[in-house]
Amino acid sequence: MPAYLSLLGRSCVWLYERSHSDLVSIHYSHICLNGREWLAHQMDVVGLKYKRIENCFTWLEDVKATQRLMDEQTKFQWVLELDLIALKLNPAHDEIFHRYEMSYYWSIHKSEWASDIMFKSPQALSEIYPQLVRGVISSFSATDVRRFLGRKPHGNFQSEVVSDYKKREEGIRVKHRVGANSVKMYDKEKQNLRLETTINDSKGFKVFRPLEGNPQGSCDMERNAKGNSRHQGTSSDFSSF
Repeated sequence: MPAYLSLLGRSCVWLYERSHSDLVSIHYSHICLNGREWLAHQMDVVGLKYKRIENCFTWLEDVKATQRLMDEQTKFQWVLELDLIALKLNPAHDEIFHRYEMSYYWSIHKSEWASDIMFKSPQALSEIYPQLVRGVISSFSATDVRRFLGRKPHGNFQSEVVSDYKKREEGIRVKHRVGANSVKMYDKEKQNLRLETTINDSKGFKVFRPLEGNPQGSCDMERNAKGNSRHQGTSSDFSSF
């Protein structure tokens, strides 16, 4: 059945829904969000001007005001809003589980966090970028990379640590990777220095949550348990030079 969902007043581009049976609740809900698209909408609402090339802001009327809008995303009431979306996907959830108190558990499936340092001109960035690339490649060891991505050094470590350098048509990219997760640096649109952390496998990370089996208990740093539903998205930081 066709359906349209709305988050923050904007319609979804697409909706994919799958259910194993009409008698059971939805098993998985993947909610994908682009933080820069959201930020552009925030700036449109308050009347802040900007220039944008795809997912990159090359000019901002007010960098500090834009960063404050970006910071609001980290304070967003995700559980409340995502539960409302889940209710639209499966309006029979409460009826199905009327004898049991059961709700969705939301966790990060994949995540990308990018920090953009905006330079006043491509020339200003190009003057220092070669030195930054050389330092990133030569200064960090495999132990450093593992720490960057939440993996403390220990004897049972199994994943591969890879650092590589690529010169592409759009610019030079340096990337450190542990397993499926990575942190990289590149010159975006020749004017922004972007530092980007991509998490494709969140199992090795810990989150501040109650113990499994005791949802009302005290919270501690526990492994990231994937539940019935997941949130996938991107976000950003901004600074200017």
